[in-house]
Amino acid sequence: RSMSLIFDDFQLESFQVKGGINQGCPLSPLAFIFYNTDLLRVTDPRPCKEELSLEFIDNIALIAKGESY
Repeated sequence: RSMSLIFDDFQLESFQVKGGINQGCPLSPLAFIFYNTDLLRVTDPRPCKEELSLEFIDNIALIAKGESY
C-alpha cells in the first residue's frame, strides 16, 4: 500500500504504508473504538463550554470555539 498527502497546492511524494488496517477490514470498527475512546472523552459535552465531539462509524470531528489561537 502507498499513500500521498495533499494540502491546497502542496503534494507530498507517495510513500509506502507498512502498518495499519486495510480499508474495509472487519477489525476496523473495533480498532477505532479501542484507539479513539479517550480522544472523545477530551471534550466537555456541556454546550456552554463550546466544545463538541462527534463520532460516526470511523470518523471523528472535534470542534472548539475560542477567542484566539
